[in-house]
Amino acid sequence: STIGNTPPIILLAAVEPEHVPLGEQLKAKVEARDPDQDQVTVLYRWKRNGEVLREGPEDTLDTTGLKLGDLLQVEVVARDPQSQGKVVLSMPAIVSNGAPRIVSQPRTDIVAGRYEYLVQATDPEGEVLTYQLETAPPGMQIDKQTGQIIWQSTSEQVGRHRVRVVVQDQTGTTSFQEFEL
Repeated sequence: STIGNTPPIILLAAVEPEHVPLGEQLKAKVEARDPDQDQVTVLYRWKRNGEVLREGPEDTLDTTGLKLGDLLQVEVVARDPQSQGKVVLSMPAIVSNGAPRIVSQPRTDIVAGRYEYLVQATDPEGEVLTYQLETAPPGMQIDKQTGQIIWQSTSEQVGRHRVRVVVQDQTGTTSFQEFEL
């Protein structure tokens, strides 16, 4: 007598992180097992607010272009060469506000005692950004709107100086960049 095939089982279907910043990757965490030790393949059906967004073998979802508050879930099904197991749906993740990102690199040259650096940052939601100096040598200034840093050092300010620039979006989410002069 022959023993029939047993379909694979999904033991775990989850997404992380639970609050995914807009523009970041959402990752499926899946554990599947086949009672017959057959090779298992997993199909991922990514859903946004209940609607299928993408289907295939990819266990990550790029959230670029989605909206704040979108509910994201992954529906997974495991297959062995003979059969398909039950479909399992993860708990939802929420698309949250992404942090702004500083994309420029600081200059380190000081010419005739003058230092200039235009801090450039992007925000996944396209929010208006503001810039501030959290740590800086006396006299260093930053334009809150443009991120332009200007510093005219004095002869007493010889030595190493730490600088920490903070960029903030309209919802209060921040990023920073630190460097030494």
